[in-house]
Amino acid sequence: MASWIYESPDGGKTVTRRPFGSYSESEKEIRVRINMLPHNDREEIWTTKNAVNDIVENAFYDAIIREQYPAVMEAWEHYQVLLNLCKEKYNASTV
Repeated sequence: MASWIYESPDGGKTVTRRPFGSYSESEKEIRVRINMLPHNDREEIWTTKNAVNDIVENAFYDAIIREQYPAVMEAWEHYQVLLNLCKEKYNASTV
């Protein structure tokens, strides 16, 4: 079982952890809070900074593509409408 060193450069807003004795940035993980399911308290997961960076970069890249290609933007907007309808239906069935 690994022992962890927890660090926060900003007073607790961002929390990272690394294996005890490791000073490698590649081994450092960041705490990410997400809403897993409707009506559920926030869940916390630990993931690498690289994984978070990849998610943000992909979202940014996708936004650029949507701006450059109107057909992609239109399909994205339709997808968002359908996704929200499904979420509403799911939320109504879990109450």
